[in-house]
Amino acid sequence: MATIRFFEENLASIYSSQIVRCPVHLAIGHEASAVGVCTNLNRDDRILSYHRCHHHFLAKGGSPKSLLYELLGNEKGCSGGNGGSTHLYDFANGFLGSSAIISGILPVGTGAAHALKLKKKNAIVVCFCGDASIEEGVFFESLNIATLWKLPLLIVIEDNDLSCYTDKKTRQAFRDFPSIAKLFDIPFLSADGSNINDVFSKSNSLIEKIKLNSCPAILHVNVFRAHEHCGPDRDDHLTYRTMDKVWLENDPLEKLKKSIGDDISGEIIKSADYEMKNLYQNILEELGFAINV
Repeated sequence: MATIRFFEENLASIYSSQIVRCPVHLAIGHEASAVGVCTNLNRDDRILSYHRCHHHFLAKGGSPKSLLYELLGNEKGCSGGNGGSTHLYDFANGFLGSSAIISGILPVGTGAAHALKLKKKNAIVVCFCGDASIEEGVFFESLNIATLWKLPLLIVIEDNDLSCYTDKKTRQAFRDFPSIAKLFDIPFLSADGSNINDVFSKSNSLIEKIKLNSCPAILHVNVFRAHEHCGPDRDDHLTYRTMDKVWLENDPLEKLKKSIGDDISGEIIKSADYEMKNLYQNILEELGFAINV
């Protein structure tokens, strides 16, 4: 979690220099969702992600160095420098890809789950998506096929209540996530995305059910987006939410620090901070960018 946080914070710090030429959707505030789920996965399990995907890529074992090269448009990047922030790929670590199209990865994930079942692999596919995904027809089409064919698919809905800057009340006439699972008669759990232990426990329970019963399941994770929808900045000056107070209550890294104690967490965080600063500085120097991180 600390590695993800400091990777993203360093990215935010260099973004205004315009050496990163692609849009970025920072995952600060979403870290526990990715790490809590991916800690339960093995190498044969596959994941797919949406436009806010750095945390999923790193949590599944993707290289921070490969990701940074990708963001800088370098051929050493995980997608050869062609994908940018929203189109990542690392098949060796089970990251099948990410897409900026809302719900675009769900039919791909359904197909991947079908392939695993045909090959009789004891593995699952996890599709991470945002709360706006349920506004797309392909969400229900994919879930219908996955249920009908009893596919090993876990859909993780990262719900930050927002689509860009529009909240669910304005966008969705139907907001009852448990009822979707009930409609298809599949397992459903909701987790606190600021608490990695809760995400880990709930996702573990669903993954066990998927592997035991060969069925899809839904994990709904409430998360908090700390920065603007797209870009490096905080948006405290906007009045659509009371930023500072809510962030203090929902920072997953701060909650983790409290749960494991200052002595241990302090060393982990200091190490991750140093490692990510070094990574950025070394790669920027290698590529000839005169920027201090």
